[in-house]
Amino acid sequence: MRSADQAIERLTAISRLINESRDIADSEQEFMLGAKLDDCLLCAEERIATLAA
Repeated sequence: MRSADQAIERLTAISRLINESRDIADSEQEFMLGAKLDDCLLCAEERIATLAA
């Protein structure tokens, strides 16, 4: 169970970085890049949910 908690912590940190990157891409009007980062964020959030279950 501890390794799952560690994975969740790492994925949460990654999610924050992806979210910040997406915000930067959107502010620079790089909407295609922002959309790809949004897909990455969804994948990370789904993985966190799977590990938390």
